[in-house]
Amino acid sequence: TCKSCPLGTYQPQAGQNGCTKCQAGTYQSKQGASYCKSCAIGSFQPSSGASKCWSCPAGKYQSKSGLTYCKTCSAGTYQSKTGASYCKSCAAGSFQASTGAT
Repeated sequence: TCKSCPLGTYQPQAGQNGCTKCQAGTYQSKQGASYCKSCAIGSFQPSSGASKCWSCPAGKYQSKSGLTYCKTCSAGTYQSKTGASYCKSCAAGSFQASTGAT
């Protein structure tokens, strides 16, 4: 019998003798997959062969899918939630001098 590709790997072709690790920025959470999924907006995966992506921490964001890192909120902005796709601007009458503010 044939074996299913393990989590974090895939095999798109029939008749093969192994599976390929998902590239960084992608993942596969099911066994026996024929493709990898891109990490969603607001998440990232720096390693290959992953079975899940990580949410961007507070103070960081990611506005595109399939990437290996999160961007840091710039001065004048903040993000208090995890898994964000953008940073919020400080309201009139307030400020934020630091980067990565929560």
